[in-house]
Amino acid sequence: MSLTDFKAKMNKSKINKYKINNNNKTNTKHEFNVKYERYKQDISKDRKLCLGKKL
Repeated sequence: MSLTDFKAKMNKSKINKYKINNNNKTNTKHEFNVKYERYKQDISKDRKLCLGKKL
């Protein structure tokens, strides 16, 4: 599994968790940043877990 495949898989599995509702204009830039930071942390955590095992 290449890194891009891995990223795509992670993105698909997490997309709903971090999806920002575009219809709802009350989402502020700050909210987006908070969600994005959480997303990046989760991605790096998943990558570390994955790299520990043989892909």
